[in-house]
Amino acid sequence: MKNIITIFMISIPLFLIGQDNISIKDAINLGLKNNYDILITKKDKDINRVNNTWGNAGALPQININSEIGKNISDQSNNPTSFIQEILKSNSLNLNANINWTLFNGFAIKANKERLNQIEQLSEGNLRTVIENTLQAIILSYYNCVVQQNRSILLEKVVKLSKERVISERSKNEIGIASKMDYLQAKSSLLIDSSNLVIQRLNLSSSIKNFNLLIGTDIDKKWRFDSTIQHSFQLYNYETLLEKSLSNNANIYNQYINIELSNQDMKLSKSIFYPMISFNAGSAYNQNHYDLGENIEYTGSTTGKSLSHYVNLSLNFRIFDGGKLYSTIKNIKNKQEKDILELEKMKKTISMELSKTLETYNKQIVIYNINSSAYNIAKTNYNLAMQQYKRGLINSFIFRDIEISYISSGISFMQSSFNLKESEIYLSKIIGGIIQENEN
Repeated sequence: MKNIITIFMISIPLFLIGQDNISIKDAINLGLKNNYDILITKKDKDINRVNNTWGNAGALPQININSEIGKNISDQSNNPTSFIQEILKSNSLNLNANINWTLFNGFAIKANKERLNQIEQLSEGNLRTVIENTLQAIILSYYNCVVQQNRSILLEKVVKLSKERVISERSKNEIGIASKMDYLQAKSSLLIDSSNLVIQRLNLSSSIKNFNLLIGTDIDKKWRFDSTIQHSFQLYNYETLLEKSLSNNANIYNQYINIELSNQDMKLSKSIFYPMISFNAGSAYNQNHYDLGENIEYTGSTTGKSLSHYVNLSLNFRIFDGGKLYSTIKNIKNKQEKDILELEKMKKTISMELSKTLETYNKQIVIYNINSSAYNIAKTNYNLAMQQYKRGLINSFIFRDIEISYISSGISFMQSSFNLKESEIYLSKIIGGIIQENEN
């Protein structure tokens, strides 16, 4: 009886107690708001946006103002070698203001600004990639929780019915209308199903923890998920999808920006052999006051002042740098060629992945439909077998075989539903539409 009570407690759907409902849209909203990878990448984007100014590109002048106040005291009153044996004091004030402005540096300013623009665009592309990866992870994690939840519900139903069967077989055995073998077989089935349920609940708990980590909430938060996985069965044309992939895929977009960055690096390297014109101007004011002591009579002024201005225009032209530029340009050209090769490789890889994913998606639809039909048949057969078992038309061994088939087909159907959804999400990601499809 103690074992039966323990199993009865196991069969209670504990994951439905004290939990909040969460839909796939809620999960996506929480994830996009709280996911740490997204938050970190957004900060990188903000940094690059702030850095993208004409000032950082070198187009604006630099203005500096400096001031200095000095006081000097020299006690020469007891120095026999000093011409003036007094306590000598002096005060000084120096003010300087200057402006430095590079008027032309071989088109490097424009190249720098373009490079800053492209770095900002690359950070936006990186953010898009992180959002796509996060969306994919959140959606798949959510539906994995749906599968684990539904498996738990399935096993809870089986355990509940197994418990009732054990009680029934024990009563029949006690009054002599059923064999002890039937009772032991029912009890053995109940123990196996209960063990599977405990393992399944552990799988569900682990899935929820992983899900909570992705959406940035309390790791031990419990949820109640949707009961079904929604599918949109569509027929796709490979050529149409390939065109979308090559124009919308986030990785290809980022690679194009990397190629443009290499082009700007080339312009910057070549700019050093263009003339550089710079403008420099400023003013300086100096004031000094001297105190020669009380015993010295001096009829002239003890305060000196000066004010000076300057304006410079310089032209620098580099003729030869020892061959350093040649090496730099050669390396940049190699990088440009490498980036182009990476782009071509990326296109080939995406084309292959798209073909494989589309093929997988179409096959998963077939598998899903087959497993759906098999599960519906097994479910109907299980319900009929339950009625026949209660009427004594079939024994417990035949019923157990039907029950195992019901459990197996249910698990296969749930897994095929998840696999189909996984193919849908990955296909959407490859063609660059996962963000648009999940916008609220």
